[in-house]
Amino acid sequence: MAANLVKRWMQMSVRLKKLRSVFSVGSDLRMNEIWALGKIEHAARSSSDGIGNTQIQEEMQITKSAVSQIIDSLVEKGYVNRAPDTRDRRRMCVTITPSGRDILKRISQNANEFADKVAANMGEEKIQLMFDLLNEFIDGFIGAQNELEAGHSGTESEREHSPASGSDAR
Repeated sequence: MAANLVKRWMQMSVRLKKLRSVFSVGSDLRMNEIWALGKIEHAARSSSDGIGNTQIQEEMQITKSAVSQIIDSLVEKGYVNRAPDTRDRRRMCVTITPSGRDILKRISQNANEFADKVAANMGEEKIQLMFDLLNEFIDGFIGAQNELEAGHSGTESEREHSPASGSDAR
């Protein structure tokens, strides 16, 4: 069962990667750039000051260097501007450009059209069930991963007496 589960999960992961291109149709953006641009646009609606790299890093849960590469690419493509914060010159603020807003709007329209077509084919109930089951499945994987990591981080004595080891089970 476990080997088949892993094999099918890997196959599904490959298929899910193919979906990334659907959302960026008609744009020169990668998925992580779209995600960051959305965060920057959302920050622009909340504040005219822009968003800092650290906030993007925390929200996207990626490294500082990854954020820098994404922002560099978005600046180069003309979708965002980067400038020192007027209140704290050590901090850089990123703001969205009109071109960035336009591409994000186009991507959002494409994604919504795609979602409407999928919903028309599958139906709302099946889609909701799929997301519920997928979330449950992912939670199961994360729980198992956490158990494995906890088992590897404890001392040998702690692992022998943990419920996961089965040594205390009767």
